[in-house]
Amino acid sequence: MWNINSRLGITRKILICVAVLFECVSFVKSGCGGYIELTASGSHDLSSSSTYSAYSNCIWVIKVPDKYVVNGDFTFRGEKSSGGACEDYLVVTDGSDSANELLNTCDDLTNHKLNSTARWMYIQFKADGATNVQGLSATVKPMYTGTDMSAETDPVPKCKSHQFSCSNKRCITMSYRCDGFNDCGCVADCDEQNCGGISMSKSSYMGLGAGLGTAMFITCFVSVYAYEKRRKLKAMREEEESERASRRRGRPRDQNKGKDDKEKDKKVAWHS
Repeated sequence: MWNINSRLGITRKILICVAVLFECVSFVKSGCGGYIELTASGSHDLSSSSTYSAYSNCIWVIKVPDKYVVNGDFTFRGEKSSGGACEDYLVVTDGSDSANELLNTCDDLTNHKLNSTARWMYIQFKADGATNVQGLSATVKPMYTGTDMSAETDPVPKCKSHQFSCSNKRCITMSYRCDGFNDCGCVADCDEQNCGGISMSKSSYMGLGAGLGTAMFITCFVSVYAYEKRRKLKAMREEEESERASRRRGRPRDQNKGKDDKEKDKKVAWHS
């Protein structure tokens, strides 16, 4: 019975690992997020499949050459809660999450065409916890306008020293790194990659443990020794103070005792 339960437990763990691996592989295959810089004749499909994992957060930043704008062709299946709130939604702006908003919807779209007003386009697709949702598929490409846009300010932010730089050109707070949430909105070279612990051999772990144990023992020993020594010194001082106080109280009585003895000797000598 124990062997059967043990084998079932191992089998269950293997199946869970396989499921997690499959989800991760499908997430990567979906091409979730990234920074895409197109040539004048280039185009790019944002997804190889319209099926995304639960809680997907995919953010793409597209850049095209000067005198071009970004042309997007979107097919999207949105989702709303029973109360009408958006659960799976699509946001498109002119290059960053704070730039001019071009589209914000959770309604279904089919071959919906949209142009940026400058050389950049920011696209975010976010899904709720439903598994294998039919989300976003899109194609982006440059569209020539002939308008000189070299003076346009690049909306893509420059990350500061306290921020993590995502591969899709987003900047996030460093504390969001390796917290279990895809804050960057991408998969490759993003905040949830390379989050394993320090790679060490077994002997290194043993050496580190022995070193920490020794350091803790020495610290504890020194602390106890210092405490005991201070306690003994305090006790000695208190004892000395007590003796001094006792001597100060006993001195008048000793002097009177000497006088009384002399008086007794005188009386004895007179009577004799």
